[in-house]
Amino acid sequence: MFWTDWGDSRAGIYRSDMDGSSAGCIVSEGVRWPNGISVDDHWIYWTEAYMDRIERVDFNGLQRSVILDSLPHPYAIAVFKNEIYWNDWSQLSIFRASKNSGSRMEILVGRLNGIMDMKIFYRGKTTEAHQCRNDEFSCSSGMCIRLSWKCDGDNDCRDWSDEVNCTAVYHTCEASSFQCHNGHCIPQRWACDGDADCQDGSDEDPATCEKKCNGFQCPNGTCIPTSKHCDGINDCSDASDEQHCEPLCTRYMDFVCKNRQQCLFHSMVCDGIIQCRDGSDEDANYAGCSQDPEFHRTCDQFSFQCQNGVCISLVWKCDGMDDCGDYSDEANCGPNVTATSPALPGRCSRFEFECQQLHKCIPNWKRCDGLRDCQDGTDERNCPTHSTLSCPNGYKCEDGEACIMVTERCDGYLDCSDSSDERNCTVPDAPFNLQLSLKKEAEGVVLGCWSPPVIAHGLIREFIVEYSRSGSKEWSSLRTTKNYTEIQDLQVNTLYTVRYGAKIPPFNDNPQWGLVIPPPVIHVESYSEDSISFSLKMTTSIKVSGYVVNIYWTFDTHRQEKRTLIIEGEKSVQKVANLTAHTPYEISAWARTELGDSPLSFVHVVTSGTRPASPSLKAKAVNQTAVECSWTGPRNVVYGIFYATSFLELYRSPHNTTTTSHNMTVLVQRDEQYLFLVRVMSPYQGPPSDYVVVKMIPDNRLPPRHLHSVHTGKTFAVIKWESPYDSPDQDMVISHCAFSFPLSAPDALKIITENDHILLFWKSLALKESNFNESRGYEIHMFDSLLNMTAYLGNTTENFFKVSNLKIGHNYSFTVQARCLYSGQMCGEPATLLYDELGTGEDSSASKTGRSTDVAAIVVPVLFLLLVTLGIGFVVLYMRHRRLQNSFTAFANSHYSSRLGSAIFSSGDDLGDEDDEAPMITGFSDDVPMVIA
Repeated sequence: MFWTDWGDSRAGIYRSDMDGSSAGCIVSEGVRWPNGISVDDHWIYWTEAYMDRIERVDFNGLQRSVILDSLPHPYAIAVFKNEIYWNDWSQLSIFRASKNSGSRMEILVGRLNGIMDMKIFYRGKTTEAHQCRNDEFSCSSGMCIRLSWKCDGDNDCRDWSDEVNCTAVYHTCEASSFQCHNGHCIPQRWACDGDADCQDGSDEDPATCEKKCNGFQCPNGTCIPTSKHCDGINDCSDASDEQHCEPLCTRYMDFVCKNRQQCLFHSMVCDGIIQCRDGSDEDANYAGCSQDPEFHRTCDQFSFQCQNGVCISLVWKCDGMDDCGDYSDEANCGPNVTATSPALPGRCSRFEFECQQLHKCIPNWKRCDGLRDCQDGTDERNCPTHSTLSCPNGYKCEDGEACIMVTERCDGYLDCSDSSDERNCTVPDAPFNLQLSLKKEAEGVVLGCWSPPVIAHGLIREFIVEYSRSGSKEWSSLRTTKNYTEIQDLQVNTLYTVRYGAKIPPFNDNPQWGLVIPPPVIHVESYSEDSISFSLKMTTSIKVSGYVVNIYWTFDTHRQEKRTLIIEGEKSVQKVANLTAHTPYEISAWARTELGDSPLSFVHVVTSGTRPASPSLKAKAVNQTAVECSWTGPRNVVYGIFYATSFLELYRSPHNTTTTSHNMTVLVQRDEQYLFLVRVMSPYQGPPSDYVVVKMIPDNRLPPRHLHSVHTGKTFAVIKWESPYDSPDQDMVISHCAFSFPLSAPDALKIITENDHILLFWKSLALKESNFNESRGYEIHMFDSLLNMTAYLGNTTENFFKVSNLKIGHNYSFTVQARCLYSGQMCGEPATLLYDELGTGEDSSASKTGRSTDVAAIVVPVLFLLLVTLGIGFVVLYMRHRRLQNSFTAFANSHYSSRLGSAIFSSGDDLGDEDDEAPMITGFSDDVPMVIA
């Protein structure tokens, strides 16, 4: 048995006997993350996720080779026949490719997440003939290919059956190709190589190949394929193709088979098991094997001795598998089975079965598979019979070969080899408990949910929901795999009838209601590097009003891109441009008919040419709001730069800008980090670059994130926020605060009536509310008692408001309050004032008295402030006059004292003091200064 060990210390491929003994590592170099492992007859295959490749090696750790490289993230692997199967965690898909060369890689299943391991179970081929789909062509070999591949000049069936009875299409081949007489193109190196690659054999025409041979040319002029040179078989008449051949074996494998096609270890020579296809490893003359009967080993009591001398476990006898290599362990296994004669040695390996008449070698897995692979049918003779199966807790296949689970009956998959598990499937019970409701967020949308059938009679493939306007005979349908859906684009205030049902396989069943609407036919007319032309039509007499076409493609595993076309009319030829070269596109379309929407139809197209490489992007933050981006890529194109703060936003609704250069400085909002990517937008939409994470330069002045209210009342609120940045060494800081601010009503609300309007005055709330800011402002509302209607007049940050267009004879009530916050949840108390326009018109004296009183209340304080200001001004002028007067007196009274030899200055306030007490200036050089200033 073989296994892998994953890690940094002892990663490798290991091998041991089935009892766990003789364990050892056979591959350790260059192995770090060997996630999956699988084996076939000769090789060990494993996925190396660290190196992103799939490798193989023989059972002894030799002949190591890489099958596939540069894979995104391969994980589990399985091998079956000539192909390997693996899943990729990055692309969420299962892939298949050739196990020898890695060619013909294709996706089998997509949208799978977290597959840890894979195993392949094979029940053998079914006895019924395989039938291809309507959009496929059946080759003579039974293989199915796309219908569009028929008569395209390529040997897609590998037997040219897809090119039979075709109108000859002549076209010019490339310079590196050879053109057959029938117009087909083959590589130039295939011409004159000894193999007929053209269907008409014109590539091996002696007239053309007389002086040219791309294979091996015998001395007599015969050209044979290179593969036949040094293969151990004399193909040239003088055996010159087998002369001067280089040795094939390494120093570890010293035995060369006679046909020079295989190399063996010495331990595998003369062991009683034929390893060479020509049997030369067991040939006494060539390999020197002993002919003594004692050469054959004697098996113990717990083993069975095969006719070729090999010992196998006794429990392997009559188990339906050829463990001996000559089928002697499966002979005489039943009352009606006679012994089979072993295959003639010398032609087939131990992993092959030799037909009796033509001595043809077929793989062992084709033995007893229900199909005649040998022309004489010897591969289906003397096959072991199985005992009668009983399936108490499952379903028994009609051929009695297997038991399957009840849930596998009528699930749409062939689990029985005779397909009996998918026959006679009954119609499921109807779903129940349908509930319909209107979607509050959108008009014309109905939400429907129901309970699935209690007895489904198989796997529910999908549910069908149909709806029709009341009184109409037209039904529209929806399909879903879930037990809920949305019915959109309904007319408001309209009565609809809704019905629903369940469908199970087989897959050729039809809807149970109404007329069947077939899907539209999509025919690809032509395609190039940057465009696809296709036509749409319906093969039915139902009137078609238009089509809806979606074009899907994928450049990035995180996102599937789409383009939608709305087409009017019954028939249409469309050309889709601005595409990318060598990119797979899926075109899906459905028709809008008079009976409703049709099912979807699909077609896949790969544009020609070579796909352009993704740009290589570099980005760095210049400051807190600028990011400098530069990238490599083609010139004379338009690039799009996309950026966002999260992956979800980057692939759904990113910010973007365009440029024709290869560098650009992008201005962004202040945030912790941004994700950037760049791609070509025109003249084609190219693959995006890898995303680049840009850490912005921190700014401690940023506002907190995610500020929101937790609970709000009329006069208080509880708010919550997060810090501007996430600290890598600390948990996220989430803060909250609860505060209340009972705001009372404004005081002194008054009304002044002018000619054509009125003015509302009130005192500022900031005079009595310390937590009130005038920038919040006030709201003014008006109630008209005659119309019984309240109107919002507006808001202001001043302490007055002008109201116009009042009607005579109406009674009004005005309210002023602090402006409401949180959509009216937090408001101040209102101040209310009644205003009777009709009353003021009848009593003019009262109006004048009130008006004069209001004017006096404003004018008197203003006059008082003016008087106080004038008084303060007079005091300031008087004090300044006194200071100037003292300064002048001091200068005028200054003199020079010859007695003291000093200049004496007087301040003017002590003129009567003695000179000795006055300040003086000394240090003059002259005895009698004449002038001082």
